[in-house]
This record gives sequence, C-alpha cells and structure tokens, in this order.
Amino acid sequence: MKKTQTISRHCIIHVLALLLLISTIVHAAPEAYYSLENRVQQDNSQLRNPKGIALDSLGNIYIADTENHRIQKFVPGSTEGITVAGGHGQGAASNQLHTPYDVAIDSNNNLYVSDTFNHRIQKFTPGSTEGITVAGGHGQGNAANQLNTPYGIAVDKNGTLYVADVFNGRILKFAPGSRKGVILIGQGSSILAGDQLYFLTDIAIDNNGILYIADKLNHKIQKFTPKNATLVTVAGGHGKGSATNQLHAPRSIILDKQHNLYVADSGNHRIQKFISGSLQGITIAGGHGEGVARNQLSNPQDLVRGANGTLYVVDTANQRIQKFSPKNTKGITIAGSSHSHNELIPFHAPRSVAIGKSGAIYVADTLNHRILKFTSGNTEGIVVAGGTTKGSAMDQLNRPLGIFLDSHENLYVTDSDNHRIQKFSPGNTEGVTVAGGNGEGAAQNQLRYPRSAALDTDGNLYVVDTANQRVQKFFPETAEGITVAGKHGNRFIMTRLHDPSGIAIDKNSNLYITTGHQVQKLIPHTAQVVTVAGTPGYGSDANQLNRPSDLTLDQEGNLYVVDTNNQRIQKFTPGSAIGITVAGGNGYGSDMNQLNGPGGIALDATQTFYVADTQNNRIQFFSTASSATSSALMLYLLQ
Repeated sequence: MKKTQTISRHCIIHVLALLLLISTIVHAAPEAYYSLENRVQQDNSQLRNPKGIALDSLGNIYIADTENHRIQKFVPGSTEGITVAGGHGQGAASNQLHTPYDVAIDSNNNLYVSDTFNHRIQKFTPGSTEGITVAGGHGQGNAANQLNTPYGIAVDKNGTLYVADVFNGRILKFAPGSRKGVILIGQGSSILAGDQLYFLTDIAIDNNGILYIADKLNHKIQKFTPKNATLVTVAGGHGKGSATNQLHAPRSIILDKQHNLYVADSGNHRIQKFISGSLQGITIAGGHGEGVARNQLSNPQDLVRGANGTLYVVDTANQRIQKFSPKNTKGITIAGSSHSHNELIPFHAPRSVAIGKSGAIYVADTLNHRILKFTSGNTEGIVVAGGTTKGSAMDQLNRPLGIFLDSHENLYVTDSDNHRIQKFSPGNTEGVTVAGGNGEGAAQNQLRYPRSAALDTDGNLYVVDTANQRVQKFFPETAEGITVAGKHGNRFIMTRLHDPSGIAIDKNSNLYITTGHQVQKLIPHTAQVVTVAGTPGYGSDANQLNRPSDLTLDQEGNLYVVDTNNQRIQKFTPGSAIGITVAGGNGYGSDMNQLNGPGGIALDATQTFYVADTQNNRIQFFSTASSATSSALMLYLLQ
C-alpha cells in the first residue's frame, strides 16, 4: 500500500479564513456556506487547459486558451502571447468568450472561434477584438440557427463553415453570410449520429469537399462524402487500443496536401500519421506514455501543420504547445508551461462531492485524476485515491466522475475512462474493481464511460453506464451486471435513456435517474416509470431543466437536482413538478450567488448541501436554513 499523499502547503495551498456574519431573511435564497476554491494567475505566457490551434499565412499561431476564455496569438519566435479575442472575463458580449474549444483561420486571415459554452461561432476580422456571430448565438438548441456545445470547426477555400455540434450529435454546414446551417450528419440527414457515429469532435476538409470526422468515442476517423452520403472508416475502428491500427478517443484531425491524415490520439498521448489509403498509423509525436518529457504528451487535443512540415501540438494536460520538426520526435515548448497541471492548481474540473460521517468532504478532482479528502476543521487536502498519474493500475484513476461513501466509509469511485467502479476501503489507496474493468464494451461484465453509481439498502450496486445508455445492477461479489433500465441489445428495459448521468436511490429502492432534460423515477417492483422533474425539451422555467447531471434526496423525500446548463440547483418537493431554485440561477459566473457548469451535489446531516462548481474549480457550500442568523466560513485555496 502506498502512503497517503498530502498536497504541498508551500506549492499549492495557502488558506485565507474569513468569518462573515450573514443575516438571512425568512424564505430567502440560501447563501454560500463556504467555498473551497482555487485561483489561477492569468498572464500572457501561460495557458490554462488549451484546446485548439490554428496557423495563419504569416506563421502566427492562434491558441484557444480555453479556461482563460481567450484566444492567444504567438508570433514566430515569441513565447509571449497577445490576446486577440476574449480576455475580458467569461461572458457573452461581443468582446468576450466562454470556454472556447477551437479556432480556425480562413484565406483572408479572419479568425473563427468555437465559443463553446456560448453555443455560437464568432468571427474576428484582423485587428478587431469585437466578434461577429456567424453561427448559433440564438441560445442553446437544435434549430438550424442554434448550436449546443460546438467543438471543432473548419472553413473551406470558399468560406463555407463546418461545425461539429457535439451535443446535438450533428455536423452543420453554413454557407458564407448564412446563419442557418444545413445538417450533413445528424437528425434531419440520411446519416444519424448514434451507434454509427458517437461524439463527433472535429472536422477536416479536403480540396474536393470531402469531410473527415473525429468519431471520438467510437475511436475512429470517418470519411464522409456529401455527394452520395457515404461513410468510410479511414483510421481506427478496431476497438479502443494502442496498436498501429487502433485509436483511443481521437480528438482532432488535419490533412496535408497529399491527403495524409494526422490524428491527435488523445487517450494514447500521441500523434498518429496515416498515409493516404493506409489503416496503419505511424507515431510521429508522443507515444512514450503520458508525461512531460520532450518525447511525451499528455492528452493532446489539437494539432496544426506548418508549410515546411513542422507540427504544432496542443499538449493540453501539460498546459503547453509543443513544436516538432520533421523527423524529430522530441518537441520544443513554444508556449505555456512545461509543468503538469497537477502541480499548478489544486482543483481541475471537480465533478462530484461526497460527505463522510464525521463531516469530511471528499472531492472528485476529475482532470487531476484523484480524490481529495478535507477532514473537518482541516484546510489541507489529502489525496485518498489516484493522484499518482492518470492510469489503470489499482492505485490510479482516469477521469473519475462520481463518488459516494457507504455506511462503513468505503469510498466508491466511478472511474469513467477506465470503464470501471473502484472501491477503496478506509486508509487504503489500492482500489478493488467492483464493476466493469474488463475493457470498454456492452457485455454484462463491461461498462462504457460510466458517470455515477449508488448502493441500495441491500448492498446492490447500480451503475449509470452512460455511453451504453443503460443502468446496470450488480449484486454483491458479482461481476456480471443486470440491465434494469435502458438499452439491452436491440430492445429497451423499462424506459429509453438519453445520456443518463446521475442516480439516487430512496429508502424503498426506487431509482431516480437524470436522462436528457428530465429526472425519471423508476419503480422496479411495478416496472413503472414516472417523470418527476423536467420536460422532454430543455428550458429554464421552474418546471424545466437543461442537461441535469446529478441529484440527491433528503430524508423528507425532497429532490435536489444539479441543473447544469441552467447554472442552478433546483429543489422539488414530493409530488411537485415545479422546482425552487436554492442555489445559482443568476447566470453563469464566479460570484458567491452564481455557479458555472455545476456537476455534482451532496447533503450532510445538517441539510447543508455541497455543490461541485465544476468550471469555477471550486466546491460551494449552501445552508438550507430559511431563517435565523448563521456564520459562513469561506476557505480559499490559493495558488
């Protein structure tokens, strides 16, 4: 067993404790009880979770500095970036961006930005910091003039814009000057995204108008010919893996003039080159395991190729841009940092929170691949699971999304990208696999990107097997699951689930599942399904939800729902479909009455609830008390 790791006080955590007296008015919205938060210094030489890259005709490099909500331009030879778009705080004004994921440059050096969480594409003419919306911008949605979390973008020689509209499961084409997209792939076209295509993250276009698509969660690259609407796999497609004919979560792609294909093979931490017509890839960067050495990469998200064959790679988890000269597999850092993200900031996209009997707070620090524990009265976090490096060993995790504790304080972790559920007994950093762990798949002993799990009173484990669109039940000490809801082969059990995420179980062993824009109650002994919150379509009214991701129940049967895309927590009393906003709901932001992409929730014995405020990289605490005076202790984790 490895020794428990303590976060360095000198390198990471400095604590400022501020005691505030807050007078609350009867029935007023609750105030934040306190906040575990990290602050990151933003300067022009540093990047924060960069996602996209583009190159203009003058050799300038443009970086989507995603979590700094800006686009940085690096002129040749300089490591000091110039902010050319965004950089005025997260927002939706024309000079602002919200978590941009990709960039593209057209033949006139106009800059296009995938302004992902504003659900729009912005165009910036040379020298202008005021963006023009050229696609989306009419709210999150699936109409022809709307987008839902766009990722990759591309512009062809005629100025036609192509968008990977990820959460609508479609590829859109926008003619110059038009803000109404034509669906090439997705609902309304002859090819539907689903089992055939799953999580489309990037697009490349050749001179003949043929599209190449990163089919990320099918671990392959697809070639789409619009003229006859055909799809052909041109890379990967042999299951997730690291062999030369395999890929693992490919994120981005580019083509050269000879139609050779270059793939950011993110899960394998490498760049693969596929000679035109070949299904065997050649590793040209990375591929030596995840790391920070010059011949290593960590979760590369994008790439671009210069005129002389120089390759520039967005080495996302290392917070840097790497330059690889032709035939040289050792990169040079030209922007950002050569240190890992784990060393820079304590929290990186925390997605879940749980509370121990003694009041200890457990946090799934998702993109740092670790679980942190904050004991009551102690402001120094302890790593209790994962945190060595991302991996699949028993002391490692890979993108943990959900956590909970049983009555014996055993910690259960939804180890999503390892497709398994891990159980850690108190004091033990070596996990035991209690579900999945047999590779990615749909067999009864397999899982595929699970998001959450829960135990019933008999010790049965229920797993939200998200990418398989089902809920699996595992009896104690049993490796084979039983599908209790969702897709089972070619049929559906109890109900059809749409991107299920969160789960809660009441004292009668009824299941509550977030699916689509609703919460459904599944009553196993009667096979009855009841919608208890939300409507089929998304919205922000009191009876609506927008991509809820987690939920919990209190002792009175009140339901608390993390209404992620509405940036709020909704409370539904038993029998009521009208929600009450108890946290957030004031637009996305980082003020104490705001949330930003919340991902998880937990309640303690005093009915204080804790929210994983994911995109603000903090945990927020809210009291449910509606009267009396309370004290609020704010704990800031500062770099």
